[in-house]
Amino acid sequence: KDLDPDTLFAILIRIGVRNYSYEIFQEQVPHALFAASACHSLSKHLEREDAMLAMVQAAVYLAHDAHLHEAHDVAPDLGIEAETPESLGERLLAAIADGELARADGALELLRQLPGTDTALPDYLFRAASLDHRNLGHKLIMATLLFQAVGKLGGEIAFGLLRPAVHYAASGVDKETSERISAWVEEVDLEDRTLFAHKRELTMQETLKLAEDILYGEHRRAVNHVLRNDCSLSSFLDALAVAASEWVRQDFAHPVVAIHRFTYAHAVRVALSYMDRFALWPLLNAVELLREDWKGEEFAPMELSVQFTGPKEVAGWAARQDAEPTAAHVHKFAYAFLAEDRQIQAELKPFLHRAYFALRDRVPDSSSVREAFEEAAV
Repeated sequence: KDLDPDTLFAILIRIGVRNYSYEIFQEQVPHALFAASACHSLSKHLEREDAMLAMVQAAVYLAHDAHLHEAHDVAPDLGIEAETPESLGERLLAAIADGELARADGALELLRQLPGTDTALPDYLFRAASLDHRNLGHKLIMATLLFQAVGKLGGEIAFGLLRPAVHYAASGVDKETSERISAWVEEVDLEDRTLFAHKRELTMQETLKLAEDILYGEHRRAVNHVLRNDCSLSSFLDALAVAASEWVRQDFAHPVVAIHRFTYAHAVRVALSYMDRFALWPLLNAVELLREDWKGEEFAPMELSVQFTGPKEVAGWAARQDAEPTAAHVHKFAYAFLAEDRQIQAELKPFLHRAYFALRDRVPDSSSVREAFEEAAV
């Protein structure tokens, strides 16, 4: 009764990073670790009891998932000579690409300590997590959620919080994908300062056309054209969100597979909100991930009956669902959905809303944790 959601989150995230240091990579993704951050964000929309329930869901799943992973001591290599944030960032990228954990840890810690790295750290961390989109984009999803946890808890523990993301990014890079994205970045041929300076907002119809081209049109040609023609990053991200919503709405893939597309699209928006460079890497990975294995139909006309009741209802639905059966994907989707709903163009929100209701219809209720929680609270 003395705990509050913020305190419980601080405890859980510290436990999680100790469990998931990932000195030895295993195929099981550390869902419970970054799900705790998503659950904490959901708790902000809820009254205390339901907010605590959301955090208890994260705690139960953290305990369930902990045995899947094994941590071993790796001493960070702090003997790196680097004079600038950029040289440290390049060392971090190289160490992650080579799977050299001690060098990656050392570059992360020195980059965190070096003056003037407020933007260099997220630039290189998120680019490293965007070398590919292996394992359904979990590298970037994990990195953004843990980076947000740093913002919640303070920079003094940034090394401990971000280290699992670095180790997971270093678990193996799909060289074919990385080389393909690198070649596409060169093909687009846009400097970061130009891309970030673009201000033109796409109309609703232009946004929908881009989303459709990403899913089943000439996606590379369409993306190159839009990016070169003064399209704002916010509009491009809106198109990614609409395309990802169609993955969730259309019933041709397992819900978890569809949710990954949605949460990855949101992770790209989060990453770009912190980055000054390398924006094309997460953007183009998102386009490729959304296009991969797409088997849906053309967009259906928007039903006027779609009614969204608000964030409290969405967060409450997620808080009442057991995290373990779905690997907390319901909670991560709800977090990403609410964040996208705050940022996407108003006329595009119904595309998100109908995806949310379609997912609710497909995910069976699971309430054993809630029932135990309510019984213990009496």
